[in-house]
Amino acid sequence: MIGAVYESSDAPRLGGESSPRRPHSTPRPIHPTLRRLPRVATRPGLRALILVALLAVVAAPADAAPPGGAPAPSARAESPPPSGSPPATRSPITATQPASSSAASAAAERLRSDVLILLRDRQPAEAVARTQRALREHPGDAAIVHEFVALHLALARDALASGAWESAAAYARAVLAVRPDDAAARSVIATAAEAEVQLRDAPRRVSEWLRLELFEPALELLDRCERFAGPLDPVLTEAREQAWLGAADDHYLAGNFAEGFSLYERRLSLAAASQDVHERWGLCLALALAAERDPISAESIERLRSRAAASPADPRTRAVIEGLLLEAAGQGVRAGESYAAAVGESFGLPSAEERSAALRRARSAAMEHVGRMYRQTATRRRTGEWSVALPGMSRTRQSALLDVTAANDALAERIFGAAGHHLPRLAKWLGMPADPPPSRRLLVHVHADSAALVAATGASEGSTDAVRVLRRDGRVTQREIHVVQSDPWLLNSTLPACLVAAVMDGAEPATNEALVGAIAETAQCPARRLALRRAAGAPGSWMDALRSENRADLHGLAEFLLDCAARVDPGQPAAAALLAGTHGREPSDWPAALGFANAAAMESAWREWRAGPRPARMPLILHRDGGAR
Repeated sequence: MIGAVYESSDAPRLGGESSPRRPHSTPRPIHPTLRRLPRVATRPGLRALILVALLAVVAAPADAAPPGGAPAPSARAESPPPSGSPPATRSPITATQPASSSAASAAAERLRSDVLILLRDRQPAEAVARTQRALREHPGDAAIVHEFVALHLALARDALASGAWESAAAYARAVLAVRPDDAAARSVIATAAEAEVQLRDAPRRVSEWLRLELFEPALELLDRCERFAGPLDPVLTEAREQAWLGAADDHYLAGNFAEGFSLYERRLSLAAASQDVHERWGLCLALALAAERDPISAESIERLRSRAAASPADPRTRAVIEGLLLEAAGQGVRAGESYAAAVGESFGLPSAEERSAALRRARSAAMEHVGRMYRQTATRRRTGEWSVALPGMSRTRQSALLDVTAANDALAERIFGAAGHHLPRLAKWLGMPADPPPSRRLLVHVHADSAALVAATGASEGSTDAVRVLRRDGRVTQREIHVVQSDPWLLNSTLPACLVAAVMDGAEPATNEALVGAIAETAQCPARRLALRRAAGAPGSWMDALRSENRADLHGLAEFLLDCAARVDPGQPAAAALLAGTHGREPSDWPAALGFANAAAMESAWREWRAGPRPARMPLILHRDGGAR
């Protein structure tokens, strides 16, 4: 019922609160303000130039009347890199005698010039001292005050981007000393305080996200911790290894082999890993090389050959990798010999006329072997309590919103916790209540395998999930989600997607069924969305996509519609805006609701969107010491 598709950029982020233009599995940043800060260079010279630019943006001409408050931060969403902490500022000293207006105006011009020179020379402390001296000498000059405020706000924002919370707050307090009602300064102080609290809370949040199998949010938070607080402690270091492996497994399962290889490579560069990780690493590399269409440099070929030869992966997988790299290097005979060795055959020495055909046959046989190994080599995500399902045994967890029934107590508790985490966040993203009447409490049934789910629901053979909404006299009486405990996507994709479908399908009146499926497809992990974004079919009309049974096309349509809705009403989550705009309307009426002049304009926008570039493949990145573990 619910398949994997790439979500809109405004889909809910299951690790945290929803925020426009961010993937759902990315957690809320330390504070939303940080994503609006300009990126600050790490080299001292570049940092000084960026500070000059910040000052130029904030400062108004000295002879102009100062604004009522400092400008709002840039709306550009960037993740600030680390840098050193700027010096703490001193509180300004109030002068005892104001200067004349003409003298003050000239002083403001000189001050601005001096400050810009000092910042270019990487002397922010001297720039601060210069503004404080000017303020003492000309306390009545509003332009001097404005220059003082502009410099301190620029330094405060730079300190925030660097993770220097105390310095940022000190600069902001200096601003409040001369302009007590400055909103930007108060925002900096609040941001710094919240950032410190969230960093202290990082271990708990990372542990929660790993338990929910939201690996990319955990990686982002761990990266921020390392940037702003220095090397990770042993507990968080182990958590990062687990998150890298989980993210790599996501891409491996989704068929994003270049991404899977690079993430496994990163995990192997951190610490020793079990043999099954090396096997998946090798399969990802072989399948990524087989799909590679761009030329590979001679240097990269040799490095990959050396890395594969040192790997403890299966010798047959290594032989296939060797053959693919030799073929990329133009050594067809040696490549054929490697392919043949992988399947236990002999390549021989075909004639020049037959060599190309023989090489293609040998490569095809070798890749068929790799494909079989890939289908047989599972991750270890569903071991332990996930593998226990005794006949007649069931356990239930209940709350005011949910009933979860599973084959054992540990499993019921795990899925109950995941559903309880996702449900309110998804409901908020959809603009719908998460707390229906008790008679419509959401029921989650966890089946031992697909056969049991099919028998219970009548779903098509091989299904791993189903959503049923029961109605009586046109009113919803019960909502049910059925999932399979062995599904490797259960926690981070299948369950969230089913929750979206159940919440929307259970609304009164019922939402357009195709739109329900399209939006539900966006609530899955990034790896599945990436795979289906790449698998989108040939372009057609958006109405064709709405009627399509291709989940990749449905995903593409959902992403397009959510982008349109976000432009129409940027003040609320895109899914809520989309549902509000299409509520009670036929699809033919959607163009007007989504801000288009007519159907032709929406169709044109859809064609333009579909003609955009597909997501690029991650390069095959080798990490130092990756093969030594």
